[in-house]
Amino acid sequence: MCADFPADCSVRVSTCRLEDLGEVETVLQLCPEAAAWTPIGLAEALRNHPSYFLVAWRHQRIEGFITGRQAIDEGEILNLAVCPDSRRKGTGLALVGALLDAFAGKGVTQVFLEVRPSNSAAISFYHHLGFRQIATRPAYYRNPDEPALVLSCPLSSSPGTA
Repeated sequence: MCADFPADCSVRVSTCRLEDLGEVETVLQLCPEAAAWTPIGLAEALRNHPSYFLVAWRHQRIEGFITGRQAIDEGEILNLAVCPDSRRKGTGLALVGALLDAFAGKGVTQVFLEVRPSNSAAISFYHHLGFRQIATRPAYYRNPDEPALVLSCPLSSSPGTA
C-alpha cells in the first residue's frame, strides 16, 4: 500500500487554475529532471484532467505541481516538479498525497508512473512512498536517451487512506 501522508500545514494544495499556468511553467523550467512539457502541453493536461492537476502553495507562491490521469480503476502520475529551493520540505509529499487521495476518492486501486533510472532522488522518494518497480520501457526518454522504470503502488479506494 502507498504510504500514509501526514498533513503539512505550511503547504496548501489546490487544483490548478488557468491563471496558475504561468507559475507552473516557471517551476517546470527550474526542474530539468521533470518531464519537459510545453505551455500547450500543460494547458492540455489542465483541460483534460482538471481534478488531477494540482499545485502546492507556500507563502502565496506556487512551489510545485503534479498531474495525473485516471483510466477506469488505474491512476497514473504524469508529471511532478518541485522548485529546487522547496525540496525536502514536504511539498512533494503533500502533492503526491493529495493526488492519491483524489484517485482513491474516484475508486482507483493501482497507481503507476515512469521515472528515469538516472533520477535517483525521485526513485528513492517513490520507493519511500511504497512504489515498486514492475517493468522497464526501453528507449522511452530522449535528451538524454534512457529507458523508463515503471513503478506501481496499490491504493486503498477510500479517501484519506492513501
